[in-house]
Amino acid sequence: MPVLVHQENRTHKYYAYGFMGGLCCYVFLMSLIVIIPIFTVYLSEGMWEKINMIYEQPTVEFTQKSILLVSVDDSYAGTKPYIWTSNGALNNLIHPLIFPTVSVSSTDTNSDSKKDSFNITVEFPTNQESVRSVELLLFFTATYNRISLEGLIPISKSGDAGSKYTVGGDIKLNQHTMLTGWSTTKQPESFDFTSITTLKDLDLLALKATYFDRSNNLQFEQVYETWLQNPSETFRMEIYMKIPSQIILYRARIFRVLKMAWVQLLAVGIVVYWGVMRINRFLVLNGIVNTRLVVVE
Repeated sequence: MPVLVHQENRTHKYYAYGFMGGLCCYVFLMSLIVIIPIFTVYLSEGMWEKINMIYEQPTVEFTQKSILLVSVDDSYAGTKPYIWTSNGALNNLIHPLIFPTVSVSSTDTNSDSKKDSFNITVEFPTNQESVRSVELLLFFTATYNRISLEGLIPISKSGDAGSKYTVGGDIKLNQHTMLTGWSTTKQPESFDFTSITTLKDLDLLALKATYFDRSNNLQFEQVYETWLQNPSETFRMEIYMKIPSQIILYRARIFRVLKMAWVQLLAVGIVVYWGVMRINRFLVLNGIVNTRLVVVE
């Protein structure tokens, strides 16, 4: 049985001098380690991340601001409008005026301190008049990762003389542009009751047009609705709103852009480096390029 009594390690080093072919080849191969990853990642259009997508649920609160418009049959003018707002001072300017009862409840099904749904009930006397259409403007605040805004949710329906309107749907962010900013940006209010001094200032068409012209706004995606055609002494509106999570588009921040570019370059660079060094070893050991061998004891 042989016994190892001595061991020596030798290192073979290959040098290229001046303008030898080995040096030129080595410089060329080393440049490929840098060039190939950059071009590969850049040409794949994934080097610079422009969009950051976050799946999130907003924190939504009801602002206690609302406006109700009701149209009833009128033997002289065809229809007669009634208006009511949640602002008492503004109601003093309105005639004719109705007096609805508004109740709002919310639920947090998963106990994450974020409301998952709202149930809103509006009931008002009809005074023996046939209700032809109703429109309810509700104001909510929604806070996302980088934006806080006040949303206007219009709920409207018209039909034959009815006594009850039920509608259900989802509150979502309608995005026209990507959200930006390092911290939460707060948009201005959609409607300020204190700015109304005369009834002419209550221009609801202009209010809705201005709101929906914003780059980002809340919208109500209706899922179902029913209109009960059975005139009675009261008219009732039942509104069920859910607040689902959705994908929000943000403009990627500079540090995230650089990080993702570095990760991609590193991932491609490791593969390229391994391949290039294998090629370099093959060329040197097989004498394809001129080098000088130095054995280090």
